[in-house]
Amino acid sequence: MLATFAELQVDFLYMLKTPSREEMEQMIEDFGKKD
Repeated sequence: MLATFAELQVDFLYMLKTPSREEMEQMIEDFGKKD
């Protein structure tokens, strides 16, 4: 769980540097599947 959270955190920080609506929606979709 901690590893998954770390991965999500890295993805989130990457998104802040490179904003992309598509990537954001994809991350949210993937996050929903992981849960």
